[in-house]
Amino acid sequence: MKILKKVQNLDIKKRKVIFWIIVFFLAIILFFLWVKVTTLRLERLKGQKLFEGIEPPKIEIPEIKIPTLLTPTLPPTPPQ
Repeated sequence: MKILKKVQNLDIKKRKVIFWIIVFFLAIILFFLWVKVTTLRLERLKGQKLFEGIEPPKIEIPEIKIPTLLTPTLPPTPPQ
């Protein structure tokens, strides 16, 4: 607990530096643990056939008949 008292007695800038160094090292450790666990899980799944019995659902889309639109033709306008 003496270390904690020493850190508490430091000025705010030094405490922030110590805090961010600790956060940085914890983030690195957690990242490497995550990578290790993920690679182990992927290796375990590699031998299994994941999508062997799964078929995508079949969707039937009904045919929609859209009427053709007739655009009226206008007579040519006389020149002015």
